Amino acid sequence: MKRVEFLGRDWLIEAIAAISFVWERWRKQQLPLVTFVSLCLNLLLAPAIYAATDGTLERKYAWAVGVLILLTLALALYLFVVVFQPERF
Repeated sequence: MKRVEFLGRDWLIEAIAAISFVWERWRKQQLPLVTFVSLCLNLLLAPAIYAATDGTLERKYAWAVGVLILLTLALALYLFVVVFQPERF
């Protein structure tokens, strides 16, 4: 029987190339990367919210609350930077 490899031998090189590609594009395209990172954070946050409500919220509402929490934190961080570093703006 032939053995199947899911990850090729060059997976580490490909991962490093992907990371360097994202790192190069970071300054030019921040919105897609920030959106991706926030959705990944919501993958961790929404199940915790769903579990904390003992099933009284539906899953889609737990996801919405997670997004609202992330937006609130982002806005608070932005306002904190604006207040303490106004010369940048």
